[in-house]
Amino acid sequence: MLADAGGNAVVEVTKRRSTEFSTLAAFAPTAIGADAVPTAVVRGPDGAYYVSQLTGFPFQPGAANIWRVVPGEDPTVFASGLTNVTDLAFARDGTLYVVEISSIGLLNGPIGSLKKITPGGSQHETIAGNLFAPYGVALAKHDAYVSTCTVCEGAGEVIRIPLD
Repeated sequence: MLADAGGNAVVEVTKRRSTEFSTLAAFAPTAIGADAVPTAVVRGPDGAYYVSQLTGFPFQPGAANIWRVVPGEDPTVFASGLTNVTDLAFARDGTLYVVEISSIGLLNGPIGSLKKITPGGSQHETIAGNLFAPYGVALAKHDAYVSTCTVCEGAGEVIRIPLD
């Protein structure tokens, strides 16, 4: 699975005799000038796909969602109230964590966070805030590893954030 920001879709890629692409889900454009695009897709513990969303200009805080995608069904909002989400990952216990490249909207700067998602909710726990230009997240045991300073030429890094 991959997130296709240009096509506002989640695409399944299969390799048989040749590489084949099929659209698993498409997301309708939002308000003019504020088009949101998918940025990452992961399979959840329930077998569904979860898709992060980066909202477009004017990058309104709280306008991004996490979508739940089941093949053959319309996408549904799993969590709302997020801002400029770039990546997501499930912990072994089924908890979903997301990275916001900016928690205050990109027009206000790339100061973001790692958040623990409340399923079905719009209020989420900030695990680590004031991160400069975070983008990706990986989970291992009881820690999150988040890339930061992703807009800094030659200066990006990965930081460890304890989850317990």
